[in-house]
Amino acid sequence: MKMQAFYYAMPTLAVIVIAAYIFTSVKIHKFIWFSPVVYLALIGSIGLWIKIGTNIFSTSETGVFGLLTLEAILLEGIIEEYRYQKQNLEKNEE
Repeated sequence: MKMQAFYYAMPTLAVIVIAAYIFTSVKIHKFIWFSPVVYLALIGSIGLWIKIGTNIFSTSETGVFGLLTLEAILLEGIIEEYRYQKQNLEKNEE
């Protein structure tokens, strides 16, 4: 029963990650590119989403925690790239 909260939080977290990517891309006026680690986290996240999507009730706790960790890495990558691009834009304006 305690894992149900994570099952319900997973789609919300995915929507937050996608919204953060879109917001950052619009704010910077270009698509952002990530480091290779973030792309690996994205691939792993998609793989876990496919595995979880086949049968959500047979998902293990480790799979859920792994997905949450990968989503956190993606959010951190988006924030890091936003800061880097914003700093470059400020340098170009000077």
